[in-house]
Amino acid sequence: MKIVQPSPFSLKIRNGLLVGIIINVLLVIYGELLVPTALTASGNGISGFLASLCILLIYAGVILYTVKPTERVHNDILQYSLIFGLIIGSIYFLEIILEYILLPGSQLNLLMGKIEFGLAFVLFFISGVWSVRATRKYFSSVLTSFWCGMVSSLIWLCAVLLVFYLFHDTSQQMAVLQAEGDFEDFKRSGMIDLNAFIIQDFWGAGFFHLLLSPIVATILGSIGGLFGLLFLKLFKP
Repeated sequence: MKIVQPSPFSLKIRNGLLVGIIINVLLVIYGELLVPTALTASGNGISGFLASLCILLIYAGVILYTVKPTERVHNDILQYSLIFGLIIGSIYFLEIILEYILLPGSQLNLLMGKIEFGLAFVLFFISGVWSVRATRKYFSSVLTSFWCGMVSSLIWLCAVLLVFYLFHDTSQQMAVLQAEGDFEDFKRSGMIDLNAFIIQDFWGAGFFHLLLSPIVATILGSIGGLFGLLFLKLFKP
């Protein structure tokens, strides 16, 4: 199947996202190099590893074949998606790095997580409102929030893996794992290799986050798009 080339600006966005996918693939693979027992420590090792790589490959396929159709709906959809996606991704990264700087207890850690994802959900909604107001097309809210979910989830996976690797086996990391309840989860898992358990946990979390983020974003953005239509009807230019 021939890929129709998008505009130069959209091409830059497409290529940038593909670079992000390559970086995430390398980070996933590095987890196995860092902890060679991650694949074999339990039955979830191979399946989690392959699932995290497969979802990234699916992202690559979506990016390659849907940039041009998205651009046909409206030229600015990808630009809006990139802006909101970068903002949400920055919130993800900030929360992740603050855990290692502030070393919060379990309650504060839980509160930070609620604030992190609460802001992300609000911004998914706002992206739909903004897109409809700017383009005057309801379907743009669906596409904007969908792409926003993809961009932000790629940033999240890169941030969570990179920060984990940078702080691997440090006292800060032990404190973060304690606050997040990973030690209790490790005991319940029946595994005997903590590092392998953590890597497997990241593989599973990466798969589900990348799978669910565009879905949740699209739902919230679509609702936001309805509010955008209402705004246009109430405040006609």
